[in-house]
Amino acid sequence: MGKRDKDDPLEDYKKLTDEIIIEKVNEIFRSRPDNYIAALEEIGFKCHEEKDDEEIEERTVKPNNKSQRKLVTYFEGEEDASEMIFATYITDRYAPCPNLPFYGTSSSYTYHRTSYNFSSNT
Repeated sequence: MGKRDKDDPLEDYKKLTDEIIIEKVNEIFRSRPDNYIAALEEIGFKCHEEKDDEEIEERTVKPNNKSQRKLVTYFEGEEDASEMIFATYITDRYAPCPNLPFYGTSSSYTYHRTSYNFSSNT
């Protein structure tokens, strides 16, 4: 067999899944800003309290690549939120070897994807 086809069904599936996730998360933040934690949990995210040493590591972490440097411009208020920023976050955060401390939050919680319920009405 020769080269793999340009249209890889698995890659297409991953892209479609990521697009659906992005749409659901955007909708949650638009429609349920006061109760987004519960809404995120409804679609398969789990909220975990972090330890203090992880918070210290998160405050001192440096971006490892171009994508993370792009995200820093958003976090520092130099760039507005956009689908591209969120897609960059999702792609880089769930890469095989992510820079996990970089993706912590300013609060003592992080969210980890477990499964998704795309049929929920959030």
